[in-house]
Amino acid sequence: MTVNLALVSQGKTCGRCKQEKPLSDFNRNRTQRDGLQKWCRECHAPRVRRTQLQRDYGITPEDYNEMYEAQCGCCVICGDHQSTLTAVLHVDHNHETGKVRGLLCRFCNLLEGFIKDKPQALDRLRDYKANDGYTLEELRALRGRGYFNNPIEEHSRASKG
Repeated sequence: MTVNLALVSQGKTCGRCKQEKPLSDFNRNRTQRDGLQKWCRECHAPRVRRTQLQRDYGITPEDYNEMYEAQCGCCVICGDHQSTLTAVLHVDHNHETGKVRGLLCRFCNLLEGFIKDKPQALDRLRDYKANDGYTLEELRALRGRGYFNNPIEEHSRASKG
């Protein structure tokens, strides 16, 4: 359903705060007669945030705020403050147990997601950065010690045996 702005007034009264606001202050909702949400974005956002936090992590906005204060508004991994970031701190949680671990910036949250259940990957990254990379000889030595997990190589060794 599309909204014909020529037929609709240029404003709408929010069902929560009862203020007349421009149509641009309302999200779209195809199920409504005018094609817009009943509540303005300002009134709707806290309700959505509460629902998302409860559904996804089992916490309330108050719980989030307590963690935020306990972490001084900083990412628990890199220590960057919220004011230097472009997005809010993300709730980090264990996907298997559901336990909330802390608040992370977007980049640390992505890094943690890529590392997943490979804590040795962080040690390897630290070594790699400390050594400023590896020479070809060092890479061959690491390969000889079984440093790399190459399933194709393991499969070819098994089929030769």
